[in-house]
Amino acid sequence: MIQISRNGLLLLTFILFTLVHFIPRIMEYFFYPTAEGQITEVIRSKNDNGGGYSTSLRPRARIPRYYPFAQFQYGDFNYTVQGPVYYDMESCPKVSDKVTIIFDPDNPSDAKFLNLTGFWFNRYIWKILILLSFLILITTFLKKDQKIIIRHKKNAGKKRIEVTVSDEQLKAKKIANWVKSKMIFSKRRR
Repeated sequence: MIQISRNGLLLLTFILFTLVHFIPRIMEYFFYPTAEGQITEVIRSKNDNGGGYSTSLRPRARIPRYYPFAQFQYGDFNYTVQGPVYYDMESCPKVSDKVTIIFDPDNPSDAKFLNLTGFWFNRYIWKILILLSFLILITTFLKKDQKIIIRHKKNAGKKRIEVTVSDEQLKAKKIANWVKSKMIFSKRRR
């Protein structure tokens, strides 16, 4: 039987997320080669009829998205990589700017810009959303003194894992009521 408190579960979730997401990124960072790339073009999103985000001041206004493309050379071949999305032209790299590209030497076409959004969080935002949803779920429904209990049970030869939530306050109330009833019962007997 394993008992995990709310804070322990939050810590465990954070550690698991770190292991699943950042350890492979760190391994790639230290062991994958990098190359200098050059921005060849920046494409502005064309789906203005529903793409982008509405602002609170101008509900019909759309914020444009910019996608930079860079070209780098590895061996005898040139590769093109799409960079992360930018929402303003000022922060987006300009054509002919130099950028650092990180890539898998076995598959150079799977390359990424070596920056915060291009390398560390590119294509992994859904993991962050799942983690945040799980953390909100935990903090919403578990009280501080509750624990999640994980038991391994065998019933009629079948194995199963049972997950329950302990309620220490409820147990304490039941014990207090039981003691109170015994005291009242003993006073009546006198």
